[in-house]
Amino acid sequence: MPRRAILLALLATAAPSPACSHDSSPASGAAPPDAAPATEPPPDAAAEGACAPGAALPDSGERTLVVDGRERRYLLHVPAGRPAGPMPLVLNFHGYTSEPAQQEYFSVMSEVADREGFAVAYPAGTGTPRGFNAGVCCGQAAAQEVDDVAFAAAIIDAVGEELCVDPARVYSTGLSNGGFLSYRLACELSDRIAAIAPVAGVMGIADCEPGRAVPVLHVHGTADAVVPMGGNVTLGFPPVQETVDGWLERDGCAGEGAISFQQGDATCRRWSSCAEGSAFELCLIEAGGHTWPGGRMPAIAGKTSQDLHASDRMWQFFAEHPMPDR
Repeated sequence: MPRRAILLALLATAAPSPACSHDSSPASGAAPPDAAPATEPPPDAAAEGACAPGAALPDSGERTLVVDGRERRYLLHVPAGRPAGPMPLVLNFHGYTSEPAQQEYFSVMSEVADREGFAVAYPAGTGTPRGFNAGVCCGQAAAQEVDDVAFAAAIIDAVGEELCVDPARVYSTGLSNGGFLSYRLACELSDRIAAIAPVAGVMGIADCEPGRAVPVLHVHGTADAVVPMGGNVTLGFPPVQETVDGWLERDGCAGEGAISFQQGDATCRRWSSCAEGSAFELCLIEAGGHTWPGGRMPAIAGKTSQDLHASDRMWQFFAEHPMPDR
């Protein structure tokens, strides 16, 4: 079995896999085709209710909705306590062969969310093994052209009906296949995704014309064997540098960038002179594997840096880049 396949299979079984069965209730999504039509509330009525002073927060847990006639699910983490005012939302997509509870475990993002007061949605891919359609990656989801951009938009809508979400502070991240998808969302959903932070993922689509300059934080291990720095011609994965150069051009970033973080095996370089207040930051982990820095990753995936906490770093980046007024 190829090394890449072994790594992916082991990643899928290396972390606890709770069945996402926390106490929960379904979020409102598109109704199944045979469902009775519901009475539509006045525009923004649900959001106004969620943002009303003293409104109770729902429990964390699994949610389901229907997109393009297909039942989809996601794990919603609601931050402990009630943040003052509308809260940010982060979409955190798992890697190919993984699932939402593993991504929550790997990324330790829910702990950051509780501390900083933002919600996290961990979407579930489709197919066997599970994946997202990010273009060249991955699996049945890509082969069947599943519309995961529409799925992401539906999650934003559904979470907004439950929680008081700030539409100017909706972000996307993900590991591997989830990182690929985050790039696709920056291209095709730039009117709703304020900034992205892919980890161990690159561009998976050829055509990308976002409606604005989208801030990007890219995290990658230099020894990643699954999504190599130099790309994979057979799988159609471009080199990391090609992805970086493409976004520096799209975002109108000038200059060589400057070191923004350096500790141990981690070095980040940021381009801040970009269009529309955007920015691009590239964080490389020397000899790092196909992992989430600062997270709980299995040894088979390669070295996991503890010198950079990716979830903390990306939250800092997200907080600096809400959707600009247009």
